[in-house]
Amino acid sequence: MRFFGEQGPGNRKFKRCFIIFQRVNHEFIRPSGAIYDLKITKEMRTAATSARAKCMQYLESERSKEKTETKQLKRKALVEEIDFLKQKKMFLQTDMHQTNELANEAAKSKD
Repeated sequence: MRFFGEQGPGNRKFKRCFIIFQRVNHEFIRPSGAIYDLKITKEMRTAATSARAKCMQYLESERSKEKTETKQLKRKALVEEIDFLKQKKMFLQTDMHQTNELANEAAKSKD
């Protein structure tokens, strides 16, 4: 678990969402007049809660996208390695077959 001061890709996104959240709250409060005399209404609490929920949902979707991309890259690397090894096996089998044929020809020519 990361704390607010720690660096990391998810933390930067959280800071960005937090700044957007503050800006939305400020834009909502400014038309009402004096900030210090402001009464916090139910709508304001609901807006703040929904903004935080949207931010957390966004961060969770970004994390899942990163995990999916990482899994796909690992899978692709494994498939490429398997293909390379299959091709190498095929070349080795061809070389073994040719070597056996040459050995048989050499044995026949000795006799």
